[in-house]
Amino acid sequence: MKKREGPAERLLESDRVVGRMAPVWFVTRVLGVKPWAKQGEILNAVRDHDYVAVRSCNGSGKTFTGALAAIWWLMVHDEAVVITTAPTERQVKEVLWREIRGLHRKARHIVRGKMSLTRLELSDKRFAFGFTTNIEDRFQGFHSENILAIVDEASGVRDYIFDAIFGCLTSSNSKMLMLGNPMKLWGTFYDAFHKDREVWKRIHISAFDTPAFEKLDSESVLGESVDLLKAKGELSEIEAGPGGITTPYWAQRMAKTRGLESPAYRVRVLGEFPVGGVEAIKEDDEVELPAWLLDDFWED
Repeated sequence: MKKREGPAERLLESDRVVGRMAPVWFVTRVLGVKPWAKQGEILNAVRDHDYVAVRSCNGSGKTFTGALAAIWWLMVHDEAVVITTAPTERQVKEVLWREIRGLHRKARHIVRGKMSLTRLELSDKRFAFGFTTNIEDRFQGFHSENILAIVDEASGVRDYIFDAIFGCLTSSNSKMLMLGNPMKLWGTFYDAFHKDREVWKRIHISAFDTPAFEKLDSESVLGESVDLLKAKGELSEIEAGPGGITTPYWAQRMAKTRGLESPAYRVRVLGEFPVGGVEAIKEDDEVELPAWLLDDFWED
């Protein structure tokens, strides 16, 4: 079946059929979004694998990719459910679902459906919704032939919640996408890259993989002034990359203020798990700690 060559004014059945096998083409032609390399890799991984885990630096566009995956999944299947969750209400409403709402707003003539703060309903049998992860019963009773669970900031989600999510993934076309900074040295997200690594399709995103670093390496960014690189014309094109994507200026600042060996640099710039556990993160980065690494989060 021939792919559409130009941008979509309306959704054709051929778009849905082709889009099932070509998610990058679908989000480009139908949603009007051109994902960069790692974002495309994530979308293709969801197509090809049941369980996908993405550990990433800050500002990689991983959450935006989760939003693309959610809308793609709904639009290419006749019946479909997308469940999204994150450790806190703010992360659900103001991070992942802000991206979903933004995509819907820009392509509402194509996506259609009813959009609310944390729910997108295309029909009675095609819908997505999001909620926080503090009550496992919320995940019960959702079943579909095609179901996708998206877990944002997955390091902060407790194992019993993952157990409840896995309980929904009983159909033949059930998938899970985990996205997050690798901040915690235990739990389902950590295990996906270690003892359960054979079960998961694993994707790693360093700041040096993102578009603004395309022509650079860590030595050139950290060893020279970024202003000098820009003056030489090496940043003229790549600094104007996708909105919100991390920049060499930020990586250089993190290196200078926190140090190359710090847990903050490893997690936030390199997308690597910290050495020394949660106490090392607390000591190095206490002011910026997410709620799920604070002691009182685990006491509720």
